[in-house]
Amino acid sequence: MSETINKQESKNLTQLQPGLKKLMVGTGWDIQMNEDGAVDVDLSCFLLNVADQTREDSDFVFYNNATSKNEAVRYKGDNRTGAGEGDDEIIFLELDKIDFDVATIVFVASIYEGSVNKQDFGMLKNSYIRVLDEENRVELLRYDLAEDFKGHQAVKIASLERAGNDWYFKALGEPVRGGLAEVAKGYGMLITGA
Repeated sequence: MSETINKQESKNLTQLQPGLKKLMVGTGWDIQMNEDGAVDVDLSCFLLNVADQTREDSDFVFYNNATSKNEAVRYKGDNRTGAGEGDDEIIFLELDKIDFDVATIVFVASIYEGSVNKQDFGMLKNSYIRVLDEENRVELLRYDLAEDFKGHQAVKIASLERAGNDWYFKALGEPVRGGLAEVAKGYGMLITGA
């Protein structure tokens, strides 16, 4: 049942899986080359209003803030190497619990301390994001990041976009220099020490 989508392509998840209530969004990657140790890639997401801004601190879900308000979105795990089979990072979403003024949820992969360690997405291969119905673990959509994001420490991988009662998954593949802090600032987060 899974479908692979391309960059900038969008699919209606609600039509693909009628009655969809809970999502599991997983990412994975393999190390292509690295002389300086493991590459720690993290998955995070931003819950945005119609102005593409976070409403409050809990709208930034990541390794230091594992749940959104009312636990509608939950970050699971921190695979610091990308080793092993399957998803390396996972975020769970309960669609019915997401506040109605959240218009978009953007998923971002970032390399922890990438600038400090001189690491970037050019060191990775076989990177992907996939969406599953959490209740039955059926994969609905998958986006394989075929581009070379050399020189970038963060990538806006995909988004969930609300249209009334429907949710659309869109493959973004937008690289960002400066890592997760730059993405967070762009969505209205006050980042100290960055």
